[in-house]
Amino acid sequence: MVKKWKKQIEKINSSGKIDIGKIVEDLIDGKTSTYDISPLEWKKNIFRLKTSKYRIVFEKWAEIKILKIDKRWDVYKGL
Repeated sequence: MVKKWKKQIEKINSSGKIDIGKIVEDLIDGKTSTYDISPLEWKKNIFRLKTSKYRIVFEKWAEIKILKIDKRWDVYKGL
């Protein structure tokens, strides 16, 4: 897992309600059939995965690159 997101994932996982680390691993492995994923209309090849109150914004080309992990509206700031 990318070091950049490790601290954020640990912070979210400490709440005990969701396992963001598992969700990110599933996303990277392509096991996304159980998640709510939709494209962002204003950006090309950028998608968001929605789970409870958190969002994961990622770019999908040959491989998946996670751009941001944050709470609902905060995730879209600065994209």
